[in-house]
Amino acid sequence: MKDFFSDRPQTARSIQFGLRDLLPVLKSLLSSPIETMKDSLRLDWASAVLIQVVVAGISGAIAGASTRQAIGAVVGAALFAILALMTVATVTLFIYSYFSIFQSTFLDMRRLYSAVILAHLPFFILHSLSGYLAPLDLIGYAAAMIMLSVALVEQFSLARFTVLRLNATLYGFFFLIWMGVQVLAGY
Repeated sequence: MKDFFSDRPQTARSIQFGLRDLLPVLKSLLSSPIETMKDSLRLDWASAVLIQVVVAGISGAIAGASTRQAIGAVVGAALFAILALMTVATVTLFIYSYFSIFQSTFLDMRRLYSAVILAHLPFFILHSLSGYLAPLDLIGYAAAMIMLSVALVEQFSLARFTVLRLNATLYGFFFLIWMGVQVLAGY
């Protein structure tokens, strides 16, 4: 795969071109997710955020519609898109900080952000059905952590054990938050 928008300035034309280039990447991600995560992807910031907000918004709308309330889809789309942006940014900064501080390895932030976004797409897709079966969120996030592990090991040549331990920690945090939400929601 090619290096998306390596150092081109962001213009309306480059963003439009970038979104057109994302379709083959997304098709490849659906057909062979592990192989796609091995390739170096460096999406431009606007395209990366846009694809994340669109997919998370659709996922939140479908999950919100499962509540059978008229406002559920709108609130689900808006709220989940914002939460997804914050979550992916936090995971990206956490990984970047961890490797910078404890491993003295400085990662390319845009490539890392692109990998984190693409790795979280299975979670966003399965989240849309979590209104019917809540543990689908756990399965989706596990898939995201597996794909992120592949990306970190293959794209950045990081130590496999360190990456797996870090992603297991992230999954543990997600599991605790998910459990708290389930208890508060009364499931």
